[in-house]
Formats: sequence, C-alpha cells, structure tokens
Amino acid sequence: MNNNPDEAYNALFRSYEAANREVTKLKKRVIELEVQLAVITYVINARSDQQTMTVAQIVDQYLKANNLDGLFNEDLECACLLADLAPCGEMGMECRAGMRVACPSS
Repeated sequence: MNNNPDEAYNALFRSYEAANREVTKLKKRVIELEVQLAVITYVINARSDQQTMTVAQIVDQYLKANNLDGLFNEDLECACLLADLAPCGEMGMECRAGMRVACPSS
C-alpha cells in the first residue's frame, strides 16, 4: 500500500482523466449512431411514402421536380398538361415527359 498522498492523488487523477476520455469517445459514438438512425428513419419513411403512391402521383411529382409541363406522345399526336394529367384515363408506355411549346405557324 502506498502511503504517499501525492502519488495516490496523481494515480487517482490519471484514472479520472482516462475515464473522462472514454466518456468523451462514447458521447461522440452516441452522436454518430443518432445521426445514422435519423438517416435510416428518413430512408424508411421515404420508401414507405413512395410505396403508397400511385403511378399518376409519381409522374406528377417527377414532372414538378423537373419543371416539366406534362406528357406527350408524338405517334398518337397526344399531349396533356400537368393540371389535367392523362384525361384519357391512362398513361401509355410511349408517353414522354416534356415542356409546353407554341405550335409552329402553318
């Protein structure tokens, strides 16, 4: 047993510093894990939102996100605007996203 109070104090202080460093490391790790959890939660929520969307909603969202005006099909000379998307009741596989342009003069 060491009877020197200064040595005992120094040993105790070193132990305290080591424990404090470990606590700091653990706090940083907790923050890292909280960020990872937030990202995972966001991804899961985004995926579940996407899974419940209809094709029309997905197309609507895509058109808005890309500043497009609607859909068109050159083969059928068909077009629809975002405000009245697919008035025919369906979006064909050949429908393409596009921007509204003025018709050329005849």
